[in-house]
Amino acid sequence: MGKTFILLFVVSVFSLCAQANVLVNPGFEDGPTGQLSGTPIPGWNVWGWSGWHHNDAGRIIDTKAVKLWWTDSGIWQDFAAVSGHTYRCSGHMLHHTTDPLRNGDKSGQLQIEWYDNIGLMLREDTIGIITMDDPTNIWLHYSADLVTPESAISGRFLIRMYQPTAGDGAVNYDNMSVYDLDKHGLAYAPAPADHANVTLDLAQLSWLNNPAKNPEDVLTCTVYLEAEGPVIDPNFYTAPIATGVTGGMVNLTAAGVTLVDNTVYTWRVDTTDPNTGGE
Repeated sequence: MGKTFILLFVVSVFSLCAQANVLVNPGFEDGPTGQLSGTPIPGWNVWGWSGWHHNDAGRIIDTKAVKLWWTDSGIWQDFAAVSGHTYRCSGHMLHHTTDPLRNGDKSGQLQIEWYDNIGLMLREDTIGIITMDDPTNIWLHYSADLVTPESAISGRFLIRMYQPTAGDGAVNYDNMSVYDLDKHGLAYAPAPADHANVTLDLAQLSWLNNPAKNPEDVLTCTVYLEAEGPVIDPNFYTAPIATGVTGGMVNLTAAGVTLVDNTVYTWRVDTTDPNTGGE
């Protein structure tokens, strides 16, 4: 019988706040399922009716995802942006054998639009495109590092369909993310993610680190995992499971960790720059 536990993620660097995915409800886990426009998806805006917020088996990464099948509908979310900063924008797309892309140039797309303080769109960037030539039943990950144009104060994460001429099928979308890569040294993109349900044979904890402010410096990480969460006071952690980690992964077996069923865990990565404050 499969056994799961809930894992919560906390990350800190010095006394700075954790860097988080700037998108709200990035995996569409919150909110009821149903047709677009008739069912709110917390954190997201929608237009049109040709899509679903769903929990269809085989077409979700965690518990829910969204699906679009026509160009008259889409989903978007705005986020604050800093001019000149580089943002890593990512998401997953899948077309399934039950309704695959076929017979034309219909595609699913992930895009970012950048806006100034009067709402003028300054630029549009494409993160990824899925077409009928891509494999079915596989979640494909798309990512792009985008520099915010001058005078931009916000970005818009846009999920859409595109069909210049003809085509059939639908695309599923899940686990979107936007991270500011100019927040030097901060850890981000934890796996498992916040509130994830995972099996007891989970092999590792992994994450990504923004680079140190000085490119030649090597960041070191201290990793904590405790069955006491959620933890509010970072001093609660008494002993790390790994220290001096220079990559972005800890093997739980090597760290001597045995997970227990029906337990809430909290884990944290403390990232240290060799120079005070990253200077």
